[in-house]
Amino acid sequence: MRFASLVCLAALFPTLATADEMWSTPYGYVAWEDTQGDIAVFRMMGDDGQTPGTMRIFVPGLPNDVMGGRHVYFGYWTDPAADEPCTFDVLDAMGNKSPSWGRLTLNFLDPEFPSNWAGLSGYCFDEPSIQINATPAFGIGD
Repeated sequence: MRFASLVCLAALFPTLATADEMWSTPYGYVAWEDTQGDIAVFRMMGDDGQTPGTMRIFVPGLPNDVMGGRHVYFGYWTDPAADEPCTFDVLDAMGNKSPSWGRLTLNFLDPEFPSNWAGLSGYCFDEPSIQINATPAFGIGD
């Protein structure tokens, strides 16, 4: 019984570490959905902060800095439901194909959690130029 309790408790830690990472942006909420190796996977959420959208953001290196020291990261986004497809599909870190994707830069403005971040994104191979700002969201979905 004690072993089962420890297994259940251990299974909760990855969820607890990322479940409270949610930000509000002009485009909706962004939640830290998953970690794939050293890649953080964010997901755009609906206005309620609970309904998953189709857009995901992939941020290599961020899971290594989860305890502080966050800085500038270069990543990419995918959105299989977007209206503007690129010339070819990409395969994301979760193994999903997407016809719409782009590059992005995220700059965490505070070294510790929770942190505001500012970023730039672009479509396909375009230089990131679309600004996005995010502030920590609290109490969403509670």
